[in-house]
Amino acid sequence: MITAETYEVLLGTSPPDDFDALIMQADAEINRATLYGLIGRDASSFPLFIQNELQLAYAYQVQYLSENAGVLNEAGVQSFTLGKFSASAAARSSESNSGAQTLSPMVKNSLITVNAYLRGLRE
Repeated sequence: MITAETYEVLLGTSPPDDFDALIMQADAEINRATLYGLIGRDASSFPLFIQNELQLAYAYQVQYLSENAGVLNEAGVQSFTLGKFSASAAARSSESNSGAQTLSPMVKNSLITVNAYLRGLRE
């Protein structure tokens, strides 16, 4: 995880007021995205470029959660009816069928390198 100070250095903006809560949510999402490969590991022992990508992932995820308040609880509208008019959303893939996107696209990019490292790909 990162501190509020690290967040500010990485993104050049002040951390959100609810940073402590958001970093915990970000940690849960990043652990899920890395298939819990970070659990029990000391990130400070990772190569510097992996540490940098991981810090960026945390910062981007906190920013994403802050900008999309409630993203973890949104289910999205599948269909609606207004009088005689009715509309439905197109069928979704199983990945997006769970509702709102909870992981920032920027985090997905940062975690490509981290996941490769965790799976044994070395520099």
